[in-house]
Amino acid sequence: MRSSTGGAILAALLSAGVGNERAVSDPSAPPACQWDRMTKRRAGLALSWSRWEEGSLTLRDDKVTWTDSRDPGKNVIVPLGRVIGLIGSCDGRHPSAPCKEWGFRTKREAYLFRDPLAPSGESSRLREMNDHVRALLPEISSPAETGAKR
Repeated sequence: MRSSTGGAILAALLSAGVGNERAVSDPSAPPACQWDRMTKRRAGLALSWSRWEEGSLTLRDDKVTWTDSRDPGKNVIVPLGRVIGLIGSCDGRHPSAPCKEWGFRTKREAYLFRDPLAPSGESSRLREMNDHVRALLPEISSPAETGAKR
């Protein structure tokens, strides 16, 4: 048996603007960017499962959000203020160089992403994310500046 109470609560929340980004968003904030069907590298050693998990990568409200397509417990939200460096092959000094992996580091974690839809691994979507984050955080280091790939 299904209760109609949940529908009434949802309708009340929506009419109040809860869940409606336009009702609460800051007009001076940069537009949200979302890339679906991306993959994130799993932490740890992968012996009997895939090293990459599929999901969506979003940059919104000064946060980078990973939404896992299968397990909500693996979702990640990282405030841009915690990002201390960029990792991967999206070199800001060489815009024509291939962009096969992109990610960022915090003091405790590193997150690496790939685009499984990209031909030959070259991803314009990863380059777009890299450029977007570099525009918001020009003071952070890139792999070309640090000499580190991962």
